[in-house]
Amino acid sequence: MASKEIRGIKPGDGSELKPVTGLQWLWRGQFETEVDGHTYSVDVDYFDLAERSRLYRDGVQVAVGTGATRFALDDVEDTHIETKMSTYGMSRAHVVSPHGEEQMRPAPGTMEAWRADLHRDHRGLSLALGAVSWIVLVVALVIEVPQLLETLSNSGWWPHLTDWRPTAPITLPPAANIALTVAGVVAGLERALRLKHNWLLDE
Repeated sequence: MASKEIRGIKPGDGSELKPVTGLQWLWRGQFETEVDGHTYSVDVDYFDLAERSRLYRDGVQVAVGTGATRFALDDVEDTHIETKMSTYGMSRAHVVSPHGEEQMRPAPGTMEAWRADLHRDHRGLSLALGAVSWIVLVVALVIEVPQLLETLSNSGWWPHLTDWRPTAPITLPPAANIALTVAGVVAGLERALRLKHNWLLDE
């Protein structure tokens, strides 16, 4: 079972793991893997402000962690499961062992499983979507961050340690900024479904 001695991790309540059904894909994420003959599953609620990750062993809850979590597996030496939620979903759900690390597979019924199936069945389309999402986030970063800094410098929030004030090289009209922001959110969700994470683009 998962260790009960790691800081920030509490013992599970022994409840049974429920599959993702119906519209639960909107707020639930679930990932699974096999380790030493046992099936380990991580279940999360993306709307949970506490960012709790629940670990199940063979369908029984054995531990609950908060935030960036490292679940040690007592019956498997030097092996643990790492989980971390991001703004748009999961940034990490991996098994780490002396042999390296492996991403856990998304469970059936989740949006992550749908995205994995799309990549398997329509690889060209999947790669194109991935490229577009990356480009959108880069464009949003390059255009919106300078605009934000300029706005802050003109609002009295800018530190008065220097006379320098940032000026955005490109200033979009409000409607275009809103459209770019929405596109950035969609792109972030697409990357989250693939468990792709970059500290600069995806936070």
